[in-house]
Amino acid sequence: MQRADLVSLFAELRTSEPVIVGPGTTSGALYQTDHRAPTIYNMDMGYATPICLGLALAVPGERVVALEGGGSTLAGLGVLSTIGGYA
Repeated sequence: MQRADLVSLFAELRTSEPVIVGPGTTSGALYQTDHRAPTIYNMDMGYATPICLGLALAVPGERVVALEGGGSTLAGLGVLSTIGGYA
């Protein structure tokens, strides 16, 4: 499966939840496929997931989505253990 296919599928399934997208081609692909508010594009490397965690904690019950690539995930790897602690 190609990135464009995944972005298109995400766009079809997305409702009104906030989406934070890391840097790279996924950000541009989502913008071109399904731009809508509330979306933050090209968040700095490693910050999309921590920002989504903060949103989730600030507004319990609201679904939030982070889209990050492998490099961004590695740059912010420590947040995954924090998310696990809140699960």
